[in-house]
Amino acid sequence: MMKVIITPANNGLIKTIEDDNSNGAGEVMKFTTVHELEDDDVEKVCDFLYTLTEDLGISTGNQYGNSVIEIKTTWGKKYEPKQEEINQKIKQLEEEIQLLREILNEL
Repeated sequence: MMKVIITPANNGLIKTIEDDNSNGAGEVMKFTTVHELEDDDVEKVCDFLYTLTEDLGISTGNQYGNSVIEIKTTWGKKYEPKQEEINQKIKQLEEEIQLLREILNEL
């Protein structure tokens, strides 16, 4: 059986994966990873959550499904973006709209 153990550390989390039946031979394997999670680095938190779902074997969907779980960041409700950030977001949304229009035209 595989176990995932998460332990708090001063600067983040320690993730230990124990597999007591590695390669089907009953051999015990242990992997330890230190995830440094700084206060403002939400990208590292996203990376940690993504790898945790993989380690636990949790399906987040696939590119052919109508539902996919994405672990990503977005602006806080009270965040005041800069003009450059707004322009980038508008460009990104326009690209998504264009993709949806192309899909609609193919139907």
